[in-house]
Amino acid sequence: MIKKIFVFSLLSFFTSLFSQYSISEINKDAYLKDFDIATAILLNQHPNPYRFHSKEAITKKLDSLRKVIEKDPSYINFNINNPGRVLGDGHISFIPDSNYHEDYLNSTYFFPLITYVNNGNVYVNADNKYNIEVGSKLLEINNRSVADILKQIPEQADGNIKVEDLDISMYVSFINENKDHTFTIKYQTLNGEQKKASLEGITFTRFNYESRHAVLPIDVSSEIYGIFGYEISPDTFYLSVRSFSYDESFFLREVEEIFSEN
Repeated sequence: MIKKIFVFSLLSFFTSLFSQYSISEINKDAYLKDFDIATAILLNQHPNPYRFHSKEAITKKLDSLRKVIEKDPSYINFNINNPGRVLGDGHISFIPDSNYHEDYLNSTYFFPLITYVNNGNVYVNADNKYNIEVGSKLLEINNRSVADILKQIPEQADGNIKVEDLDISMYVSFINENKDHTFTIKYQTLNGEQKKASLEGITFTRFNYESRHAVLPIDVSSEIYGIFGYEISPDTFYLSVRSFSYDESFFLREVEEIFSEN
């Protein structure tokens, strides 16, 4: 309950901050000031900010993120490098004002392939007009290795437990800043052959539609809840938990149902 109150305070405060500006008018000083205010709220209102990392480690991480924003004071860079990343608390959320965020989404062209992350690899996860097979592994996007892109995207974590619930297709669209609305990829087919392709960016409406037709994980309900599993062999069962959004009793019930069905 305390964590929920903390998150609400942070979001409410930032909504009022962003409501004073249009995105194009927010300058570097405003981004840095908002970062500092968010940092103060985070450290002062969180019930135990140094539970998973020392004060020195968190201070160093915050300084590093602030320098990233100072070097590139953009709307999306501010959101990707927000202070909520550093505590290792999976219950913290950082959401900008919906009106401005919608404007940004509507002006951005998105990566047209829906993807799925597993064990540090990124796979094509839906049918597409480019006839790139579902299960093909992405190696490069716009001449950047997928491994490098993954490092730039903030991961959810609760202590030392990290999840791979990363929307690569969404983040690539943001960090790419593709002015010509195109993407080039290098990928590996199911038979191991490496190929290249040029892709056209799509609108957010189309991106949202395509994401609803992803193949994995297992089914739509599992994707929503972030918990699913399947039998690998008679002696081995794979269980994946990819969300910290629900309480412990809910997950215990879901796990019990999964194992009772298999």
